[in-house]
Amino acid sequence: MKINQKIKIAIISDVMDRRPERSVFARRLVENLLKYPELEIYLIHYKKMPDDPLYEKAHEILIPLLRLPWASHFFSFIWFCLTTKEKFDIVHWLMPRPYPFFWRVPAKKTVVTVHGGTGERAPHIFTIPNFFFNFYMRHFNNYIDVAIAVSEYGNKEAIYDFRLLPEKVFTIYNGIDPIYKPLPEEIVRQTLKKYNVNFEKYFLYLGGMQTHKNVKRLVEAYIMLRDSRPIEEKLILIGKGSYGGDEVRRTAQNSKYKNDILFINYVPLEDSPAFYRGATALVFPSLNEGFGLPVAEAMGCGTPVITSNLTSLPEVAGGAALLVDPYKVEEIMEAMVKVMTDNDFRKKMIEKGLRRAAIFTWESYAKENFLLYKKILGLN
Repeated sequence: MKINQKIKIAIISDVMDRRPERSVFARRLVENLLKYPELEIYLIHYKKMPDDPLYEKAHEILIPLLRLPWASHFFSFIWFCLTTKEKFDIVHWLMPRPYPFFWRVPAKKTVVTVHGGTGERAPHIFTIPNFFFNFYMRHFNNYIDVAIAVSEYGNKEAIYDFRLLPEKVFTIYNGIDPIYKPLPEEIVRQTLKKYNVNFEKYFLYLGGMQTHKNVKRLVEAYIMLRDSRPIEEKLILIGKGSYGGDEVRRTAQNSKYKNDILFINYVPLEDSPAFYRGATALVFPSLNEGFGLPVAEAMGCGTPVITSNLTSLPEVAGGAALLVDPYKVEEIMEAMVKVMTDNDFRKKMIEKGLRRAAIFTWESYAKENFLLYKKILGLN
């Protein structure tokens, strides 16, 4: 590479278009990489996104979509690889779902953010797309130069599940947005009013409703808590229904406390800090996480966190959360009682959580990615 020549980074940004609510990390990475004058960022995707400032600040490459009965995106991708005149230093896939023949992108090095492993040891459903993506990650990973995990647990899980060479896998912690901070009570009340939340005390869950998220046991723990003592706290569950979601709703609806269990399908990013801040605690009893962003976000808002003692969650919590065995409903319930009734313990959790959350920044996340780019190109 010539002196002073910019590093050309091709980022497969399709995930930002298809799943914006699940790809905050992708947007934040691009936003912060654009601050480095040494980099020339190319965003490659299929669909023109109007009024998106990221695509105006970076170079945008649209892959012409071939209209086929099936696999349109895949064949369009292959056609793009065969016909493009562009040459890149690095192509970065933001999810462990690269298309077959992903190595045909004209780049010197290939980077994949794997986050963690496949999560197959936790309850999940079989899907054809996941089968094929996992197959290619396992059997064609010799074409991957670097895989990025978002926790040390995710690092080990990726090595095991995808059969990656350990020296190819690096850990870079996710960040959290600066909006995740303690908010004044008045802002919290005004925000919650928009969602017809007119009560002041509640336990909160925010995330997916998939089976491995273990939300059903959280609902059961709340029911057990209500049976054991009179309390003011309601339960708010924020997240879109997915496989496992119907079972969670049935469990709530069959309870005598169903009117105190509120389901909210979606809360935009800017409103989520108010829900965190107003909660007695975030209860996040997931069975498998590569990172677990809600844990860090809640701590940043000054909210106590109850989470699992499994996978990446103890690592991310860093001693600032109350850990439970997520398979034991009674243990989840007892943790809720502890946070609700022990004020001194609650204050210590809040203090520890604020200190822990401060280490997770998107600036640091992007810087580590940038340094890794330079490392694999031999520019350090």
